[in-house]
Amino acid sequence: MRSFLAALSLGCALALAAGCGGEESGAGAWVGGVCSSVQEWRENVTSLAVDAQVEGLSPETVMTAIEGGVEATERLRDQLDDLGAPDTEAGDEIEQALDELADNAVETAEEARERAEGLPEDQSVPELIQSLMSIAQDLQAIVGEAQATFTELQELEPGQELEEAFESSEDCQELREDGG
Repeated sequence: MRSFLAALSLGCALALAAGCGGEESGAGAWVGGVCSSVQEWRENVTSLAVDAQVEGLSPETVMTAIEGGVEATERLRDQLDDLGAPDTEAGDEIEQALDELADNAVETAEEARERAEGLPEDQSVPELIQSLMSIAQDLQAIVGEAQATFTELQELEPGQELEEAFESSEDCQELREDGG
């Protein structure tokens, strides 16, 4: 179950990939918008995972959590799309990398939903946990992709505006403190 909850906490990895920040103009405003979107997504997904655990592990609670996670991930993708490219030299490339990451996250979440919909309702808790572990492994793969995207972004903007905005931003302090 912990792997399942960890996979639902993908926001941390997305925050790393996005490089958060939050000044009032330029690259700082863009990264601030990214950070706010990722923080909202992470809070939603974490809340869904906690609710599923509190209500008792069942196919219904899992489906509710996954459905909510898909919706939250789609909202995150839309918010990132609305931000457009950061006003930096590599802005278009950064936007493209984040768009691809967000699209892949949505696709993975939708695939998890389809797999969860196929879970037999009469599974015992140990059988359900085994099924969820398989789904969680698929969700976990997006974390690796987010880390690769982060590396790519560092290569596009090494030591530039986005890194400075991230380091000086109060908007992303909570994400940084939480390891996101």
